[in-house]
Amino acid sequence: MPTLSTLKSKHMEKKDSWATLFGERVKNLRLEKTDLSQEGFALYVGLERSQYARIERGENDVRLSTIGRIANGYGLTVSELLDGLVVEDEPLYEVNPISKKGSK
Repeated sequence: MPTLSTLKSKHMEKKDSWATLFGERVKNLRLEKTDLSQEGFALYVGLERSQYARIERGENDVRLSTIGRIANGYGLTVSELLDGLVVEDEPLYEVNPISKKGSK
């Protein structure tokens, strides 16, 4: 059975990988779709430049509302912005599916 420290380490690696992938996606979109700097795009979507820079570098977990702002800034839906982001073909968390009480 895995230890708590092993599970924490595995979780942090995946978390960091997801943030990095999202940051790369956002940065590539900015460079491909706009002529804006980090500061310019951040202002356009109502974020602080430093916050947006941390997102691009994969240093921040990003709130859903912020993901929505970024997606709208690129003329995308949240679904389109996140489409295809996969870490090692695994979900972020490994959980058992839940079901209603009494169902099998």
